[in-house]
Amino acid sequence: MRVPIAILASTFVFCLAGEATATPGPLDLSTGSTGFGSTPSAGAFSDPYTFIVSSTSLVSASVISAVNGLQDVDFGAISISGPGGVFSFSQARPDPIESWVLPAVTLTPGSYTLRATGINSAAANSYGGSFAVAPIAAVTRVAPQTVGPQALVGLLDLSSGSSSFFNTPVAGSFADTFAFSLVTPGILDAALTSVQLGAQDIDFTSIDINGPAGHFLFSPLSFDPFEAWALDPASTNLIPGMYTLTVRGINSAGVGSYGGMLALSPNAAPGVVPEPDTVALLAVAGLLGMAARRRRGQR
Repeated sequence: MRVPIAILASTFVFCLAGEATATPGPLDLSTGSTGFGSTPSAGAFSDPYTFIVSSTSLVSASVISAVNGLQDVDFGAISISGPGGVFSFSQARPDPIESWVLPAVTLTPGSYTLRATGINSAAANSYGGSFAVAPIAAVTRVAPQTVGPQALVGLLDLSSGSSSFFNTPVAGSFADTFAFSLVTPGILDAALTSVQLGAQDIDFTSIDINGPAGHFLFSPLSFDPFEAWALDPASTNLIPGMYTLTVRGINSAGVGSYGGMLALSPNAAPGVVPEPDTVALLAVAGLLGMAARRRRGQR
């Protein structure tokens, strides 16, 4: 049964404080990499992200989105344009886990725009991405530092039914935690991606979701230089309660970034819709009850 988006939006209630999503705009590349993402409005969209390259550099990026129920982003084109030219992403994977990648390209100094265009469903899905830039003179692999885990807690705003999320963890081992809550049953799908470029490299070790419905694992779809992981939608029927999404891995000394998205669709609670034989038994019981009342009324 198709459920109107208005019902979907009112079904899931989440906290807005500390939200880990963002809208298109300037990219902060002070560390050499960043995650990014958006929940475009329904229909055609064109999301611009701007950044500045101060010296001749290599740039690489990836974008990912998962289909869930009525939520579906279909990209038309993703590109980077500026004084160095126009560089187009290519589709690496189609629906239901759609991903696009840009292998390392050389950009000359100047101002650039990364633009994602496409069609978003009426349910307004999200996407997430990973972006890395490295000066030509500094493109070398660097061994990761050994530091303690870092916990980043973010509350995801899924009031529209989906959300993007991203982070640039500290160098070394990390464990980033994002929290969300459900008040009614739902089916969850999710995906995330990271780009390896020069010294910037995130190697995920595990990604999972924990909560009252159980423990759900992500699986790798691809590895460096465009690492992508996704959640199995067949195993993610969630009951109401608080959940955590935890991303664990090792970040290089060049501190890479990752970006991802979550999408929820409503799911009827078990037992809400009776089986056909149950409906038949209830109908018979109702008829017998009516007959009994009539006999009592005739006495």
